[in-house]
Amino acid sequence: MVRGLRLRPPPLPVEHGAWEMLLIPLILGPAAAGACVLMHLVLTLVLVILFEKGFFPAGALVAFVPVFGRTIWRLKVPPATIRALAWRKVAVAILFTGITVAAFLGPAVAE
Repeated sequence: MVRGLRLRPPPLPVEHGAWEMLLIPLILGPAAAGACVLMHLVLTLVLVILFEKGFFPAGALVAFVPVFGRTIWRLKVPPATIRALAWRKVAVAILFTGITVAAFLGPAVAE
């Protein structure tokens, strides 16, 4: 006698905490977003202190606007695919690099 194919996934075992594992994204998601926002606030504070000490020109601070913008965009509208996330990161990297180079070379070119 041939038994039919099992087309359903096996049930999640209760004794191994599988159902609790499904709650992990619900718990860690907001915690990760909060940690991200906290780290960006710390980064902002460090950048202001370094700017006040004269470690880099004011134009270099502008380079962080796309970085913070991408973070806010990611928290408000998460990317639908990994490809979308990667292209956002590429765009921010190009903007950050361009603005930073312009900020550091700007005074040297003007002299």
